[in-house]
Amino acid sequence: MKIKQLIQIADEFLSAESRKRKEKTKYLKQLLKKLRKRENKLEKKFKEGRGNKEKLSREIALIHAYRKKGLKQLKQLKNLQK
Repeated sequence: MKIKQLIQIADEFLSAESRKRKEKTKYLKQLLKKLRKRENKLEKKFKEGRGNKEKLSREIALIHAYRKKGLKQLKQLKNLQK
């Protein structure tokens, strides 16, 4: 590796702001994955007709809204990293 690349890598590693951003991105990805699994599980339950459909539809809509908001925030974090 060239000196510039090594300096850039060291700067990224030592920079607290970028480290926090990376940690937040990692956590957000895990959270979105869990929400997606939960949403799919509830949609399957809704289609099968098990449980209270009104309650399930509200919960699905709520989870979907949070996922959408999280994806938007993840996209913003990725743009900041560039």
